[in-house]
Amino acid sequence: MSNVSLLDCPIEILHHIFDYLDTQTIFRSLRCVCNQLYATVKTYNRFQLNLTLTSQLHFDFILHFFSKQSNKIHFLLTNFDIRQCTRLNSLTLLDIDNIKLDQFLSYITVLPLISLSIQFYHASHRVPTPSLSKAIMKWNLQQLHLINESYITTILSWPIPCPLNHLTIDTCTYTEFMYILGHSPFLRTFTMKNCIGMNSAHSIDVSYPQLTSLIINFCYLSFKNLNLLLSYTPSITYLKLIIYGAEMDSLFDGSQWEEFIQTKLPFLNKFHFCFRHTIQKNYDKYISIDSIINQYRTPFWLEKKSWFVTCDCVMRSSLSEIILYTIPVPIQDSKIFIRCKALSMNNICYLTEHALEENGIAVSEEKTLSTLYIGENQIGIEGAQYLANILQNNTTLTTLSIGENQIGDEGMRHSLYILDLSSNRLKVSNAQYLARMLENNTTLMTLNLRDNELRSKGIEYIAYALKKNKTLRILNLRFNHIDDDGAEYLADTLITNRTLATLNLWNNDITGIGVRSLANALQKNTALTTLDLGRNRIGSDGTKYLANMLRINSVLTILNLWNNQIKEKGAKYLANALEINRTLTTLDIGSNNIAENGQQNLIHAIQINKTLTTLNLKATPLLNS
Repeated sequence: MSNVSLLDCPIEILHHIFDYLDTQTIFRSLRCVCNQLYATVKTYNRFQLNLTLTSQLHFDFILHFFSKQSNKIHFLLTNFDIRQCTRLNSLTLLDIDNIKLDQFLSYITVLPLISLSIQFYHASHRVPTPSLSKAIMKWNLQQLHLINESYITTILSWPIPCPLNHLTIDTCTYTEFMYILGHSPFLRTFTMKNCIGMNSAHSIDVSYPQLTSLIINFCYLSFKNLNLLLSYTPSITYLKLIIYGAEMDSLFDGSQWEEFIQTKLPFLNKFHFCFRHTIQKNYDKYISIDSIINQYRTPFWLEKKSWFVTCDCVMRSSLSEIILYTIPVPIQDSKIFIRCKALSMNNICYLTEHALEENGIAVSEEKTLSTLYIGENQIGIEGAQYLANILQNNTTLTTLSIGENQIGDEGMRHSLYILDLSSNRLKVSNAQYLARMLENNTTLMTLNLRDNELRSKGIEYIAYALKKNKTLRILNLRFNHIDDDGAEYLADTLITNRTLATLNLWNNDITGIGVRSLANALQKNTALTTLDLGRNRIGSDGTKYLANMLRINSVLTILNLWNNQIKEKGAKYLANALEINRTLTTLDIGSNNIAENGQQNLIHAIQINKTLTTLNLKATPLLNS
């Protein structure tokens, strides 16, 4: 039996095999095997090619050939007969100027193109391109996309009547907009970035019913100008508007849009928009996103059209924005940004966070926040007031951190919601405002008052309020100059409080006397799971009270006694308690000079205790929150 080689096959069979191969394989691999296959590839005319004239081409073999050519158009026409691509119906040209475009278009008019996309090299180089007008008519082109060319009538002698169904251009003037619609009887979809040169004097009693889809991206039109522009296109079924620098006027008014659409755009069934308004630094009037979104909660928007609108307040340290939209909003000037979001479908206000890469592409999906940190942003008194206002309808946030913002007394009155008020120079008088809030608040779960000057008198107000509060779970009172009186106020609250789970009293002035009150209360308390008494002055006597509490308490899991002078005697008290306690999992008694005998007592205790998983005896604190 004789061997049959691929080269023995008729050329028709080889062409049929080529039909199952991609263009890169044919050119880079098969063509280089031998002279016979090289010649066979030259006769093949059924390539499927996405041709782009740029330094970053879709196929490595074109890049390899073109990389050393200064005139790529000339090299392409000389070395590759694109006219062989007799089925090519879509072509994209990138980074090309008008002169080379004329040269190339005149060469390929024999192709059956339906769609043509051109990205011009210089937007400012406006030289007429007569070949483009001729090509549109010769090809009976249906789709034309021109990028980086603002003034279309300057480079293009508009064919009459123009056969285009779909047109995409950059900025066009009002005159060009009217001219294009007036001479394009088949145009269905029109996409542009902006429409300039409009004023209230323009008013022409004419309409262009052929257009069914209009997209205007990144424009700065007012509602009055949009009203005029859209009056010429009464038959559109799809409308998309992306407007920057919008004023808080009719553009955000849902009732005016509702009236306009029902009167002027009766066939509109899909409406996508994004209106962005920058909040001035020294604004005079608070902008309520809930009052904006309420206008889009009518039966027209929700039931008749099923258009669901969202209103965001995007919060940044530099500037903030109000954004009203029906589609995801691309924000490319911030790696991480926070939004206060109000939806038209319900009455809930959400806080969400978006994380972006350097190129503006989202690396994580939008997530609803339960914790918000905007510390060290210099929001000041006005910022605290604004933040408090937008949170009035929020039902998802449990922790708000606005630490180190210098909001002062006045600012604190406006931020009594879900708080981190650390390092804000709060004193006893501020504690009264906090107490009023805590008494009636039904959402607050975390309150961080670290690094202030509340002292024991301020703690008295807070402790009293916590007798009525039913939601607070975490209270941080670190660095507040709290003495034994303050500890006693808190102890009195812990006897009846059934929600507080974490109490941080790190670095205060509490001695064994204050700890005795806390320990007695925790014998009855059934909620507190974490107690941080690190860096106080409880001594071995105070430790004895805590040890007695541990024999009875069955809920405390974390206890921090770092740097409290408990010494060997205190360690022995704790060791005896650990032999009985079956709840504690973490104990920090580092930097307490417990000596070797104290350590031995603890080692013996943990051999009996089967619950404790973490024991710190080092000088470095285990817990430092």
